[in-house]
Amino acid sequence: MAEEKVPVEKGEVSPVQMEEIKAGEFYTIQEIANKLRFSEAWITYLVQDGRIKGIKPIGGRWRIPRSEYERLTTQGIPPLPREKIRPAVTEIEVDEKLGGIITEEKPKKKKPAFPLDFSNLFGGGKE
Repeated sequence: MAEEKVPVEKGEVSPVQMEEIKAGEFYTIQEIANKLRFSEAWITYLVQDGRIKGIKPIGGRWRIPRSEYERLTTQGIPPLPREKIRPAVTEIEVDEKLGGIITEEKPKKKKPAFPLDFSNLFGGGKE
């Protein structure tokens, strides 16, 4: 008997979890959200991010294996990685003639959010 292959659009599961899904032992995002008392949008984000294992067959809904739901109830949802906060960048001008003495310290200029300057419109600019 040939092994039936599920055409997957998104997601990734282990071979054991794929067998669970083929056997019909899976939950939808809505069922997981109701059981864990989270929003469907949050569970969808976690599945798409790969922190909850699941697959989305082509043209179908996300399927989360039963073993993944059990893992979530015992271990919980993995935390979001924290972003590293970068220190503010400062430009330092060094005068080589003075033997490397710092002559001036300037904060790095930020690029404007909008590239065009409309400050002179409607009398709002400098006079």
